[in-house]
Amino acid sequence: MPNQSLVVGFSGGPDSTALVLFLNHLKKSWKLKIFLLHINYGLRGKASLADEKFCFKMAKKLALPIKLVTYKSFSTGGSANLEERLRDFRYSELEKEREKRKADWIAVGHTLDDSAETFLFNLIRGAGLRGLVALRAKNGKIIRPLLGVRKKEILAFLKEKKQSFRLDKSNQSLKFSRNRIRLQLLPELEKKYNPQIKKRLVDLQEHLLDVEEWLERETKKLFLELVRKENWGWSMERKSYENLSRAERKSLFRLIMFNLQGNLKNISANAFWELEKMILSNKSKNQEIFLKKTRIYRQGEKIIFSIKEEE
Repeated sequence: MPNQSLVVGFSGGPDSTALVLFLNHLKKSWKLKIFLLHINYGLRGKASLADEKFCFKMAKKLALPIKLVTYKSFSTGGSANLEERLRDFRYSELEKEREKRKADWIAVGHTLDDSAETFLFNLIRGAGLRGLVALRAKNGKIIRPLLGVRKKEILAFLKEKKQSFRLDKSNQSLKFSRNRIRLQLLPELEKKYNPQIKKRLVDLQEHLLDVEEWLERETKKLFLELVRKENWGWSMERKSYENLSRAERKSLFRLIMFNLQGNLKNISANAFWELEKMILSNKSKNQEIFLKKTRIYRQGEKIIFSIKEEE
């Protein structure tokens, strides 16, 4: 990664603090340009302000540029919704700063422990293959240099460097499902089933990632071979769809929806099963289903994917 520029998400917690120290150590020899971004979510009052002050003080000490972003949206919703909103906001702001700086990468401080927690979190929520391998060492413009490092190694490194850090007390709150996984479920699994459970879960993710990457390549080939671009969307022959394996059909459906919508929001497993029910039906009449703004219908032996017309 020499001669690269990075926007680093810096919360002041142990992981991001270790990441900043690590990258700063490489700065001169690797000729890195490092920009720090701190987000004050304003959810912890004085503690949030103390986090902000800590980050700016450390940035000044290391002579690294830093920017503050304040989160101001406090819409109602459960803790799970809040977690998702904060995550979406964080990555959106990091990407904005990367584009503004014309930086090569966004660097975040996820560890091996985070990888295991995220795997279980997404598994419990019913995620598919892509969701189970969501936390990758490199994903688009996002890199996670510490993903193979254990939390205890991070803490030992900071202790050796005599580097202080901030602790977010909300990480101890059991109202957040991710915290319950970290504080209750994983320790129970380590104690009663396998002390190396975190490493085993990460190993499993690596195997699944290999499968997902292979399926993604094959799906792109199928898309080019079977799917036609139309003025109103995309189409393919019903017989071609039926001849695919279920894994291929599911992956191709997601790729078509991504090309149609620009994202995969609201595309759940239930949406795929509705599609399967319609396409594989023996009924001869034309059928259709609606997924938010998307209309999918069968017209004879053709499957048509289009954006629903405004009423």
